Amino acid sequence: MNVTESTPFRTRAASQEDFVKGTQYVGASGGVIWPGNIAEKVLCGEISFGTLFAYCFRRFGFPNSGGDGYKDVACYTLVTPMPGLFLCVRIIPTTAARLMFGYLMTLELQQELLREDRERNREFHRQFSAWRKANGRLLPRDAFEGTGQHGDYDQREDMRLFHELLECYCADGGTHYDSMPAGPKTQEVLDAIAAALTDLKTPVAVDGEPFSVIDDFNVEYDEPLPAEPAQESVETAPEPVADAGEGDDEEEDEDEIEVAAHHPSAGYFVPPAYMADPERFVKLSEKLIKLGDGDLARGIETLLNTPESTS
Repeated sequence: MNVTESTPFRTRAASQEDFVKGTQYVGASGGVIWPGNIAEKVLCGEISFGTLFAYCFRRFGFPNSGGDGYKDVACYTLVTPMPGLFLCVRIIPTTAARLMFGYLMTLELQQELLREDRERNREFHRQFSAWRKANGRLLPRDAFEGTGQHGDYDQREDMRLFHELLECYCADGGTHYDSMPAGPKTQEVLDAIAAALTDLKTPVAVDGEPFSVIDDFNVEYDEPLPAEPAQESVETAPEPVADAGEGDDEEEDEDEIEVAAHHPSAGYFVPPAYMADPERFVKLSEKLIKLGDGDLARGIETLLNTPESTS
């Protein structure tokens, strides 16, 4: 992964070529990492799900990922700077950014993250246990440490004391588990997810007006809108008076906003017959994939280049 401030990462909708054939992928909203927590920081906590959908549709086209037809509006799978790691966008009726993002990664990568998480967990408990022994503030479980036995003790009381002592431990300069440094591979994954999320702040344009996922177009009209002032006719409208010192090239001095290209499908439609029966659409896609020897795009080209029968 090589992302710098001078060459920011640009995400896109994942395609078949981004997935390695025969490789197992696993995904979730959270687990080994929590993209939603990163999104909450990168995207400032709250975003409009309507704006998110409009942005994704304008920039990436039709959804490229399946979802829950009952709970989801649409889902997208986007690439990150790290091969084998994807950012999942799940558009649902909410304003909480942390609920609309997840991950998809190779099983091998997930196992490496889990290994680092176990090491991180062991190191935390080693440090916390050493502090308890040094200060003579033991937990019921400590009596069985190193014996290979769980022991017979009040686990509820043990957990109550655990959290009580954890506060004392942190107040004494100890590091809470959540603040323990991430492993090197985990940090690389977190940085890649953050890079993809950051790029969602790159605006797209509709009719020349740029907008990004952090723009909020939800307007609540709690009060009647004020009447618009009467407009003067073109003939009698006074000429605008320039402020003192205002130059003719003011617009040229303004920073140009970098806008991401909109998807080629913008302005086109999907004939209703395609999605009238989702199962039939799946069968059509499967036939095209088979025709292309596992490649949908190649299957479509093969069909288009097949001579029409004259009989």
